[in-house]
Amino acid sequence: MAEPGANKAGPTPPVGSTAELRLLGAGTQLGRYTLLRRIAAGGMAEVYAARSRGISGFEKKVAIKKILPQHAMNKRFVDMLVDEAKITVSLAHPNIAQIYELGLDDETYYMVMEFVEGRPLNRLLQKVDARGHRTMPLEHAVHIVAETAKGLHHAHVQRDHRGKPLGIVHRDVSPQNVMIAYSGDVKLIDFGIARARGRAAQTTVGTIKGKLRYLAPEIAIGLEPDHRADVFCAGIVLFELLTGEAMFAPRTDVEAIEMASEARVRSPRAQNPDVPRELDDIVMKALARERDDRFQSAKDLHTELRRFLNQYFPAYVGSELGDYMQSLFQAEVEEDRRLDGLAEKVVEKRASEPPPPALADAELPRAEGTKSGGYRELVTRSEIDLVRPVDTSTGGEAAQDPETIHEKVSAGDTAETVAHPPSAPLASLTPRPAPLPPTAERARAPIALMMGIFLFAAGGLFLLRSSDGGPEPAPRPSGAAAAISEPARVRIDISPEVPVRVLIDGELQAHNVTPPVRVRVNVGALTPVAIRIEARGYKPKILEQTLSPGNETVIATALEPERSAVELVGPLSGAKVEADHGRVEGTRITDLEFGQTVHIKVRRPGARDFETNVAVDELGTIRVEIPAAVNVPKGTLYAASRPISEVFVDGRSVGQSPVTLQLPGGSYTVTFKREGLTERRVVKISPNQRIEVLVQGWR
Repeated sequence: MAEPGANKAGPTPPVGSTAELRLLGAGTQLGRYTLLRRIAAGGMAEVYAARSRGISGFEKKVAIKKILPQHAMNKRFVDMLVDEAKITVSLAHPNIAQIYELGLDDETYYMVMEFVEGRPLNRLLQKVDARGHRTMPLEHAVHIVAETAKGLHHAHVQRDHRGKPLGIVHRDVSPQNVMIAYSGDVKLIDFGIARARGRAAQTTVGTIKGKLRYLAPEIAIGLEPDHRADVFCAGIVLFELLTGEAMFAPRTDVEAIEMASEARVRSPRAQNPDVPRELDDIVMKALARERDDRFQSAKDLHTELRRFLNQYFPAYVGSELGDYMQSLFQAEVEEDRRLDGLAEKVVEKRASEPPPPALADAELPRAEGTKSGGYRELVTRSEIDLVRPVDTSTGGEAAQDPETIHEKVSAGDTAETVAHPPSAPLASLTPRPAPLPPTAERARAPIALMMGIFLFAAGGLFLLRSSDGGPEPAPRPSGAAAAISEPARVRIDISPEVPVRVLIDGELQAHNVTPPVRVRVNVGALTPVAIRIEARGYKPKILEQTLSPGNETVIATALEPERSAVELVGPLSGAKVEADHGRVEGTRITDLEFGQTVHIKVRRPGARDFETNVAVDELGTIRVEIPAAVNVPKGTLYAASRPISEVFVDGRSVGQSPVTLQLPGGSYTVTFKREGLTERRVVKISPNQRIEVLVQGWR
């Protein structure tokens, strides 16, 4: 992994230092809570590890999700946070992360949540992949989805205080929203876009919400979803855990919607032969296109998965998943402890400092679009609104919403208009000036009013131009402001030079590009990102890299070829398989590289040899049907000797003489052995012919 390039924006605190933690808010008070360290940030909100203290030294560690300052006055964002709190606070279940409180401190809305010591499921998948494994142990995969389904069922059946169903549908069941604790607990998180009766932020008819790779068909075509949509998405997650492959891998958002609406699903057993048929049937039922053909509740899905687990792994307990997590994330656990210790030092030092003057304090920037720590992607843009049709020229609320992707879809002509979340206005990243004397302040009032109008118009122009790659306002900010507002540049040199797609923190940055790959990405100062490199025929490569805003980071890496296998099926009793590539394991040829052509020969007793060439043009296991054996006409061999001796044909003992054998046509070596004496004869047998070999008068 290459080191970041030189910092052109001035000195920045070292990664993981007390200075960096302080810069990111450690020690700040929010209501009755003290922020310890930021563990995630996205376009709308950021999440902190925090603690509350009570009487007699009582304290509790919590997670706090709060709206970013630049969005604090956006009613839609506030409504979403309030809705998430109202929905989740009513859900008390061990498989759902608990919400404790919704608070308002000055103008900052925040939500206090259960702190889960662990990592989201998508990070577990990345770690498994980085270790060179295609999938995690099957029992863990089944247990994770079974526990998720149990939490979903609890949400689905919730009622209000009058006994009326709340109609909760999560709509965003994905690996990012399933937390795996180091203890082995599985917890569903992020009900930010959940459907429920009484939401303040209601979804417009025809609007699609959810991650495009995890959409149920009814959501993709704009129908009103019910709890069975979550069952479908849970089926997608289980497929990915069992195969190590994405169910839907679209190149565009429109293609993603088409794939989901048509339910182009695949059997996990077809991708991974180690998946038992009973489990394959469970997954395929969860992935049925028609809702009536699926499991009719998440409870039914949980019951079937538990039945399977009890049958195949009767001694399995959830703590085994915790042991597995700790073995994979040992380094991360130690790093979290180190950062927690540093955060406590920052809190203690900040508590001993006198409060700064009210207007002399510089406003610290908070980066949008950054992700790090145990809640990575907890508050990323999990809501995607695809509105058909939408007219962005009207300037309505939907067109101005920075959290919305607008798709214009019409028959035969598809146009895409994408509104990306803009960066924070540059003016908000600069330090506040020192206060002026009262007379000077009064004198500057008209000027300040005019400047305010000008900055408002300039800010609007900046937002309009930020999504289409237009030039940024000049002059460029310096120092900490430049470190946040200027994109980081990344160059990735990849061997071999094959077309690749590159994702950074799950967002597609380049598709079908031949290395070297150059991308620009908006990140916060000293923010680690996960870079995923994919190429057809090669294993996905995941790199963790800290990028430096305003600078170029050069990364050099090599891809490892993906290995495929050929499985022969058909009448193969007693067959011997030969192949010129790979490794033969019974009736399977493994360790084949993508793009190879393997020559296979099958020898069966009493039958003609079968030969074929198989092009390895897909990943996973390629199944090849072997036709019924074509019998070869046989001849008869009669072998006798005086005195009696043991008879061998081509080195294999066939008994005491005399012997009669039916053999396919060909040449054979017949050997007679007796009391240290040996006599050999070479004979040629033709179909339907009798050959006699006689040896007598041995001395």
